[in-house]
Amino acid sequence: MDFFIMRQDARASNAVKILPDSINPRSLKREQVESISQTIILHVAERDNNAYPDYLETEGMLISEKLKKIMVKYQPDAIFRTIVLIERKINRQEAYYLISPPVIECASSETAYDMQGNVKEFVLDEVKAGSARVFCDSKCGSKIFVRLDVAESIMRREPYGVLFERVVTGNRVTSYGL
Repeated sequence: MDFFIMRQDARASNAVKILPDSINPRSLKREQVESISQTIILHVAERDNNAYPDYLETEGMLISEKLKKIMVKYQPDAIFRTIVLIERKINRQEAYYLISPPVIECASSETAYDMQGNVKEFVLDEVKAGSARVFCDSKCGSKIFVRLDVAESIMRREPYGVLFERVVTGNRVTSYGL
């Protein structure tokens, strides 16, 4: 089975940016996400042409309602918490979901590391990934891995600002804009 890393498309250069005085969703651990019981409101930088892609990787694994509906079907044990992004200037509110998928130790022994111990080239061990369809690996931080069937389901719904980077066991990582 093929796996992909879900990415925010860099071509969506006008994607919203969360203001620094807000909570940084990127810094939240899975246990902290689990304990969130209320909707979190975050303010975004006000610009004339803010875009709201379906995936905000740079802001901490925030996904749109469209992606949440897909991912909850494929990975029901993933945790989703509501985040509302507010752009005060034009009175705009957009609902997103902070996703915290299961964390699986799925790095192959072929994974390459730099001198500081950071992952240089990730190689997925499909056996360790098991039946998971949407997950993270503890060594790769806030990267969402999805199985081929999930990526295909997402792409059929024509998401804005989402692309997938193929991860093939034993081979170099190759990018595809599905």
